[in-house]
Amino acid sequence: MIKKLYECDCFDYQKFILNNTKQLSLSADETVVLIKLLDNYKSSKIMSTNSFKSLSLTKTHLEKALLGLLERMFYEIYINYDNGTGVEHISLDGFFAKAERLLNNKISNPDDELFQVNKYLKEEFNRLLVAKELDIVSSLVIEDCYRLNDFIRAVENLKSKDKLLSIKNIAQALAIKEEDEKPKASPAPKCVQAFFNSIK
Repeated sequence: MIKKLYECDCFDYQKFILNNTKQLSLSADETVVLIKLLDNYKSSKIMSTNSFKSLSLTKTHLEKALLGLLERMFYEIYINYDNGTGVEHISLDGFFAKAERLLNNKISNPDDELFQVNKYLKEEFNRLLVAKELDIVSSLVIEDCYRLNDFIRAVENLKSKDKLLSIKNIAQALAIKEEDEKPKASPAPKCVQAFFNSIK
C-alpha cells in the first residue's frame, strides 16, 4: 500500500517520517538522510554519495547515518550488472514495510483516529472495507488530516441527498466541504485522484 502511494505521489513521506521519528527510532541525522534517500529514489535507484552533498552533514555523520539505516534494514544495497559492469543500486522496500506495519498498528489501535474512522465506515457500510478503500481512507486521514467528524458529516450529507454510500462519494463530499471553506480549494484530495478510476 505505502509503496504504491509513494509511486503515485500520494504519500507525504517527509511528513510521515517527521511525525514518527520516535516510533521509527531515527536520530536527527538518520531522519534527514532517509528523507533524502526517498527524494532521490524515484528518479534513480543508483546509490551515490553525491546525492547527499546538499545536506549539512560531515562525511563521518553521513556515513554513520547511512550505516545505521542499513543495519536496521530501512534500505538495502544490491549490485546490478549492466554490460558486465556492476553498479550499486538501492532498494527502499524495507522502509515501506516498516511504514506499513506502523500504519497497520495505528489502524488496530482503539485510540487512533484512523481506527475510529475505519470502525465508523465499517458500521455504515455493514461490511469490512476492501484494500483499495482502506488505502484511500488512510490517505484521507493521514495525508489530508480529515477527522472522524468530517467523515460523519460527509456520510450524513450523502444520506440526506439519497446518494450512493461509497468511499469515492465520501472523498468527493469531503472535497466539496473544503471548497466551501476555501476560495481556491482543489476539487478533490490529491491522494484520492489516482484511485478514482478504479473505484465503482
